[in-house]
Amino acid sequence: MLEELPWSERAVPAGGHLFSAGDPSPGLLRLLAGRLRLERSGAAGGVTVLHLVRPGESFAEASLFEPLCHCDAVALSDCRVALLPAPLLRRALASDPRAALALAEHLARRLVQSRARVELLSLRGAEARLLAFLESLPADPEGWRRIEGSWSEAAESLALTREAVYRTLASLQRAGRLERRGGSVRIAGEGAEAVV
Repeated sequence: MLEELPWSERAVPAGGHLFSAGDPSPGLLRLLAGRLRLERSGAAGGVTVLHLVRPGESFAEASLFEPLCHCDAVALSDCRVALLPAPLLRRALASDPRAALALAEHLARRLVQSRARVELLSLRGAEARLLAFLESLPADPEGWRRIEGSWSEAAESLALTREAVYRTLASLQRAGRLERRGGSVRIAGEGAEAVV
């Protein structure tokens, strides 16, 4: 299937761009190591975070059928990326129904993720948005949920300022609705012990 095709690898240093808006589309990409952010610059100069890519995730699926990139891919740390050129993948999809089905399944999962993100960003207020984000993270048996990356990166992905996230975390903590331990939180009533 897709894993059997000849992927190539590319390294991107922290702060570097894997691609920028307007570049020729690279094909299907998979982050092997590091942290990478897909972002789009607005006409007024602001930046919208489209996605924080985690190791193991593929991204830039639209580039399979689009000639140019529509956003920037910025390395938040040193990254290794696997690349499958679009023409090669299109040939595989045309000749192997298993590959086409695997890609369709992958795109369906990505659509579900994108809809969940739109739903999250439609929530009004930092508290509702932050709690929904935290509840979406996997919890260990004691109820601790760990964010990937920094709180600043989490704020960007939630379209909130870093200050708003820290204020909201502090407010929820003071109210006894969550407990914090570095990059981990436990929501009141979850896990082995409820937050007091």
